[in-house]
Amino acid sequence: MMSGITKVTIGGRAILVKREDLLHPYVSGNKFRKLKYNILQALDLGASEIISFGGAFSNHIHALSYACKFYNIPLVLFIRGEEIDNPTLRFVKHNGAELIFVDRTSYREIKTTIAFAEYPNAYVIPEGGSNKLALEGIKEMMSEIKETNIHYCVPYGSGATSIGMMAAMQDTDHLHVFSALKMKDFAADFKERSISLDVPIRNVTFHDQYHFGGFAKHRPELIQFINQFEIPLDPLYTGKMMFGIADLIESNYFAPEDKIIAIHTGGLQGIAGFNARFGNLINPQHSQ
Repeated sequence: MMSGITKVTIGGRAILVKREDLLHPYVSGNKFRKLKYNILQALDLGASEIISFGGAFSNHIHALSYACKFYNIPLVLFIRGEEIDNPTLRFVKHNGAELIFVDRTSYREIKTTIAFAEYPNAYVIPEGGSNKLALEGIKEMMSEIKETNIHYCVPYGSGATSIGMMAAMQDTDHLHVFSALKMKDFAADFKERSISLDVPIRNVTFHDQYHFGGFAKHRPELIQFINQFEIPLDPLYTGKMMFGIADLIESNYFAPEDKIIAIHTGGLQGIAGFNARFGNLINPQHSQ
């Protein structure tokens, strides 16, 4: 399955966007890529269930719940924070997942110290689906791009998408990673995750000035930008990256001859939860 490339105008300049958001209505974007080989591995191993982790608005748990329902694999999800009701969790429950809500302190511990004796035949997918098998799906995405000498742009969350792209891109390409999170040291976080996935760091630039205060944080200029953009953007990841690209273009950061390809990592399901939380800020036509 291929997602296609669209030309858009951003900051007064035409760039290309790989529309990973169009891959699948429920398992869209980088989640399709990261989950593909994990699901196949779980099936090959005959796993009794899949265990994973995420926040209450997570694109990962949304996509994984649909995939598990499709393949008839029981799913147990550890959800960070107190139990709430939102569109993402309603979808996940509808798909039959078991949800276990844990406080934030316990959540950090559970991700590494969970008593798997309770699930002896489970297949565990880490938060965000970020592991070595996820990289195989990202490499497939990169193989669909036939352009050369590219400035790739991608948002950063759990890291597997950008790290997989870095591993697969050509030596003449350059990767621009836009953090959706407010971190003390973005480059150090990226390096640590790259080491854990055995991917050498090369040809990468970090942009940490477009997180708008942190994950799910926003300001009026971001919302206005998203609502006026010619293709749907989510306010958590791709919207922030596109805003950053526009700002860099307007600041003449990129040379006129630079070929820019932005990766739309999906996440449009999160718009409904974002609007429910903050008051219908994103135009409805942007939602799935």
